[in-house]
Amino acid sequence: MKKVLFILLTAFAVASCNDDCDHNYGPTPTPPAEIVGSWYEEEENEEMRFSSSGTFYDKYCNTKRSFETEGRYELSADGRKLSYNYTYMGQTQYADWTVSNRDELCFTISSDKVGAHVLEKIEEAYTMTVGKTQQITFTNDHPNYTVLSYTSKNERIASVSENGLIMTNGEKGTTYIKIATNNGNAWVKVVVGDECHDLWYDYISLIRLNYNQVKAVLGNPDLSDGDQGYFYNMELHDVVQQVGLWLDPSTRIVDQFQLLLKEGVPSEVVMSYMESRYYKFKEIGNSVQFLNNSTVDNSVAIIEYNQDAKTIIIVDINKFYNLWPDFTSIFGLNKSQVKSKMDEMGYAFYQSFDSYSANGSDVYLITGYDMPYAVEFVFNPDDVVSQYWIYMNQNDESQFNALLDQYEYAEEEQAGRVFPFYNEDRTMRIELNLDKAAVTYTDLTKKQHKTPIIEELFADFTNFINKTRLTMAEMMDGKEPTRQYMNTCDYAITDNPYISNVYFQFLSKNVVKNGIQGIVVDIIEDADKDKIAKFLGTIYTHDKSSDNEMVFRSKDNLVNISFDLESNTIYYTPIGTLADPEADPYPQLWIDYTKYFGLTHDEAIAVMGEPWSDQVTMMSYPVVNDYVAAVYLFFDENTKKLFGMYVDGNDSTDAQIFIDALNKRYYYEGTETHNGTTYYKWRDAEDETKAKIILNFNPNKKRITYQVQ
Repeated sequence: MKKVLFILLTAFAVASCNDDCDHNYGPTPTPPAEIVGSWYEEEENEEMRFSSSGTFYDKYCNTKRSFETEGRYELSADGRKLSYNYTYMGQTQYADWTVSNRDELCFTISSDKVGAHVLEKIEEAYTMTVGKTQQITFTNDHPNYTVLSYTSKNERIASVSENGLIMTNGEKGTTYIKIATNNGNAWVKVVVGDECHDLWYDYISLIRLNYNQVKAVLGNPDLSDGDQGYFYNMELHDVVQQVGLWLDPSTRIVDQFQLLLKEGVPSEVVMSYMESRYYKFKEIGNSVQFLNNSTVDNSVAIIEYNQDAKTIIIVDINKFYNLWPDFTSIFGLNKSQVKSKMDEMGYAFYQSFDSYSANGSDVYLITGYDMPYAVEFVFNPDDVVSQYWIYMNQNDESQFNALLDQYEYAEEEQAGRVFPFYNEDRTMRIELNLDKAAVTYTDLTKKQHKTPIIEELFADFTNFINKTRLTMAEMMDGKEPTRQYMNTCDYAITDNPYISNVYFQFLSKNVVKNGIQGIVVDIIEDADKDKIAKFLGTIYTHDKSSDNEMVFRSKDNLVNISFDLESNTIYYTPIGTLADPEADPYPQLWIDYTKYFGLTHDEAIAVMGEPWSDQVTMMSYPVVNDYVAAVYLFFDENTKKLFGMYVDGNDSTDAQIFIDALNKRYYYEGTETHNGTTYYKWRDAEDETKAKIILNFNPNKKRITYQVQ
């Protein structure tokens, strides 16, 4: 019935009163016994309580509002007119109703504007604890009525037997049990736990329904995100600003709701409600997760309150444990059948590969899940799927727990960070590979794929990583570098149809002593990228792909290989960072270029090698490093000496790494803000008067500026 109040509060007021009304709203003189007590309207899930003193309470929980109001009511002497008032948003609201069809178990209130509402008597009320039972006594008190059936409004909170025995089922909250009789309905109110005012609708009841079923309850959405997310604005709700729902892309059923709370809703109020209504499960940072039932097995959903984001997320517990889609039904399908099935599930085709299987493999992008981003279906000699890989955004112990919940863990077969599982009849093997951030499913009843033989296009440059200058020269057939500058050796390649240049980057200038820590291979502009990708996939392990990049690992998991499809460049970097054995106690993340201050232009070239770019007063050198991309040197026009430099960091490196490294080597002065950017400052001496070099760091550009003071 509270939707009536919505209309009253907007522009559609029913019989409203003005200053000339003669309502006293004092105690009703001997009100008829039929109206005093508690009543329930099933359609709106609304309970109204009328006291003999003239006070009424209205407790409801529907898709628009969830709360309790308190007001005053007045019943006319003939019992045909019900008027009441209550306060909403600081203003007193009035409503007048016509009362009809009054009998022992129900009465009807109606208005020309909004129609009729039937209120049925709550005959019994019980407060219970989880696991307890209670017998309904209606037949004892009303021998003239014949009970036809008992029905619970929420079986998750309390169910009822055909004989009227109430059983609490593990979920806390308030529900109502209908007693259908030969002369109308009566109700039993059941409170499991502590009675509390519901802050939002029971969205858990809509989990696992299809979208049309949910829309029949919630109505048409205000916004949508494609065909998987739908959003409802809640202007009249006391607590919730917006409700969003998401569909499982494969089954098209609702598996998640997100409630965005309104500003000003106290977190302690929300937390108090959550703790009284649900069961605390886990705490993750400033988020708290709850179960709707006392046990995981009996819970429908996990409810998470994020106090920072002011959101309530209600997730189907099956999705919580099924962290990625189940594609086992695709085993045995051919390419076209896989395409048809994935189109049906709403997953887009990304790319085909011939590098892993002689019969190829197809990659599709996964949406709607937090962890997986792609699936690769592998075809066997019969041209059907015999294996597939789920690629993850990150590793998480929940992945292991999710597999353990579904399959048998073969602990005796574990090797390193690869964890094997089997299905019950051991016809399928599942491997969680933490190094590759992937889960592999293999159908053991089918032929397995054969590795293709692809011609060798160029050297396996991972063999050069960590090699010394002399060893590298031997591997390059004794060739001298085409150019050598700072700690980089550049070889121009003239006898290969795929690559034009190879750059070897050493940890420091002492190239004889320290090993190679980075290699850049330039691909010839018109070279066949697909062929190169297949070659890399043959000799390395394919990790992941995006529109502009393919990432691989060496078979020994020691080297990362990144193929940048836009710049036609392949980067080889060790997994982990080499430390200069002669560096000070802190790992040297980049060369201390300040030792070159005071050198002239020609002296700098003699020490550092030919620059990448030379404009006399400014020279630049590329740096192949996990942290630094390039260094720029500036020379004074008058003295011709080096007085300042930029060291530009890689965009992908966390700015805090640079701040920590500089804090360990220099004396921190603080920060300064210019044009909206905060700069960090250091000097090379504790005594400011003795400092010779000042530094500042721009965290937005990842740029360190060194300058002689």
